[in-house]
Amino acid sequence: MFKKLHHNEWLVLFLTMGIWGIAFSSAVAQDQVIILGYTVPSLCLFTNLFGTECLGCGLTRSVVLAVHGKLLLSVKMHLMGIPILLILTFLSGKYLKILLNHFRKEESEMKFE
Repeated sequence: MFKKLHHNEWLVLFLTMGIWGIAFSSAVAQDQVIILGYTVPSLCLFTNLFGTECLGCGLTRSVVLAVHGKLLLSVKMHLMGIPILLILTFLSGKYLKILLNHFRKEESEMKFE
């Protein structure tokens, strides 16, 4: 029987696709993320209030570096960047497979009608 995607599975699928897309179009320079030539300001509330990095700071930069194949720099930036990227990619691959199986099943049912 076919398994349908729930709303949270769709969210993970599109979130991961967005992360990969943004990461490919980004670069890291001097501890800043640059997307399509524009420097993105720090969105971390903790850093903006207290002037010091929180435990999650560097995660975006780590993911961008990992996507660009700079694994050593990625690990130096944040230890959880690569594992989070791998987990999200695995989950989205799983959900994408379910989605593709659904479309294949619908297509095969249409052929027999």
